[in-house]
Amino acid sequence: MTLFRRFSNSDALLSAVILRDAQRVIAQFDTALPQSGPLEDRFVEGVVTAARMLSSDTLIARLIETDPEDVLPLLTTQAEDFLALSRTYVAAVLTDSREQGMAIDGDLESLAEVLVRLAHSLMLSRSELLLDERRLSAFARSNLLPMLAGSAGG
Repeated sequence: MTLFRRFSNSDALLSAVILRDAQRVIAQFDTALPQSGPLEDRFVEGVVTAARMLSSDTLIARLIETDPEDVLPLLTTQAEDFLALSRTYVAAVLTDSREQGMAIDGDLESLAEVLVRLAHSLMLSRSELLLDERRLSAFARSNLLPMLAGSAGG
């Protein structure tokens, strides 16, 4: 009963749990990011690190497995808060990378949106790509880096 004084229903509680876990994952990701080396290599390593974290046994992954009927709507049709948090974070990382000299062309909010939606889709589908770090690294280098560089890369 005490929980529902703060949360109007179980969906509100689950949403808060999902957002809190997403914030925790972002904080862990920040500490795991490489701090030196070429910016493009750091980006690729960041993609691999994010995939490793998203495919690991996080609270969100456990909730998807144990309570899919309650959790999946909160991560799909009702996921705007979760996606906005992720999008804001990724846009800030892209801004910082651009300021450090990485070739990133285009609107950072739009690029962040695409990257977040891709990661979100791979997480929800439990894609094999997330589990193969070598393949994911090659994918990031050959597809995501050129997308970021746009006309700045060529």
